Amino acid sequence: KDRQVKIRGYRVELDEVEVALLSHPAVEAAAVFMVRGADGSAGIEAAVTLRVAGALDVEGLRAYLARVLPRYAMPARLTILDAMPRTSTGKIDRQELTRRAHDQARVAVLQ
Repeated sequence: KDRQVKIRGYRVELDEVEVALLSHPAVEAAAVFMVRGADGSAGIEAAVTLRVAGALDVEGLRAYLARVLPRYAMPARLTILDAMPRTSTGKIDRQELTRRAHDQARVAVLQ
């Protein structure tokens, strides 16, 4: 599948955002995925695991990304996970990450 999405009129390669995340020495694994807002707009979210727990926080990672990515390619939400969800073949389960993001958005709306 094509991993290129259009965000606010810009074409963004999700794999390029993943490469930027993985270029940080504290990041062990990264997954970038698109989510749809309640209004149908597209947004980028990312999840990472760290080589050493607590070695980096979300704000530090966001500051790093701001130096290596254009503003329009910045993920709207970054999540640091203890472990990535995996498929039966061991690949990162991006569908599960997208489902979790939608569930979090739904909870935020209800609160």
